[in-house]
Amino acid sequence: LLRTLGALLLVGAVTIALLYREHLDVAALESRVSGAGAAAPLIFVGLLGFAALLVWLLAAGVRLIRS
Repeated sequence: LLRTLGALLLVGAVTIALLYREHLDVAALESRVSGAGAAAPLIFVGLLGFAALLVWLLAAGVRLIRS
């Protein structure tokens, strides 16, 4: 059960990264965030948290598959 869950987490994280890879351009993200005005710091922190979540999902998936 844990291996299956780990595999699903890993496949999900990779799928999300592949689906949104064209949106992960640094210049495009910078222009979108800077155009948000006063909310730009909150958006930046939100994007950083989302990226951290994807990395955690990837690491948790690999760890569960290996165990």
